[in-house]
Amino acid sequence: MAVCRCFFLINFKCIILLVLIIPDVAGQVSADNVSIPELNKWYDSVVGIENTALINGPEYVLISPSTYTHPFFEQRSAWQGAVVINSLNYEGLRLMYDIYSDLLVLEHRYAGQAPIWTVLEKSRIEHFTLASRSFTRHNVNGEELYLELIASANGKMLFAQRRKVRVTKSNRFELEPSPLFHLKVDNRFHSFYSLKKFYELYPEIQTPIKDYVRSNDVSLGNDQDIIELFKYCEAQTISDI
Repeated sequence: MAVCRCFFLINFKCIILLVLIIPDVAGQVSADNVSIPELNKWYDSVVGIENTALINGPEYVLISPSTYTHPFFEQRSAWQGAVVINSLNYEGLRLMYDIYSDLLVLEHRYAGQAPIWTVLEKSRIEHFTLASRSFTRHNVNGEELYLELIASANGKMLFAQRRKVRVTKSNRFELEPSPLFHLKVDNRFHSFYSLKKFYELYPEIQTPIKDYVRSNDVSLGNDQDIIELFKYCEAQTISDI
C-alpha cells in the first residue's frame, strides 16, 4: 500500500518543532534548515520509491520493432528526471518517454534486483522533466497528451508533440519521428502536421508566409524553423493592426 508523503511531511515538521523544545535533544537541528525537496528525497529513499504513490500503473513491456529503432524520446537509455503527480514533486528519477505510445515509464529496482519498468498513470501526471526538457499534460480536443512548450507570443503558445510513427522499410517496420505541433489560442488547441495546415491558422497573411517559407527553406522537422516561422507570423499580425 502506498504511503502518503503529504501526511508524513506535515507530521515531520511537527516532530522537528517538538524536538526543538528539548535543547539537549535538539542539538543543531533546525526546522528552517530542512527544505521540502530535501525531505522528499530523504522520505523516498527511506520508504522506497516502490512504496510511494508514484507507482500506480502496469508494468511496461518493451515491444521493439527492430534493432535499428526504438520508441523512446531521443535515446534508448533512461533520463534523469522528475515528475509532478497530484501536486507532489518526485525528483531524482530514472524516466523513459515512449513517444510512439505517449507513455511515461519509470525505471526502478526492488532490493537490488533487475530493473523494472512501470507505466506512470497519465491522468495523475501534471508535469515531468527529462534533464532540461519539460513536458506538461494537456487535453487536446478530448485527448490527453504530453506537450513541450517551445515558443509563445501575443498570448499564444506553440507546443511540440514528440511522437514516432510506424513505417515499413525493406520487409521490416521501423519507428520514425513525425513532427506534430499545437498552437493554443484562447484556450483552444489548433493542430498542424504540415505547412499547409499551418497556413490555415493565418488566412489573412498566407502569401507572405509562403514567401517566408520558400526563402528560409522551412522544415517541420526542425523546431527552430517552426519557432522562427511562428514569431514571423505573430510579428506580421501585430504590424497589420
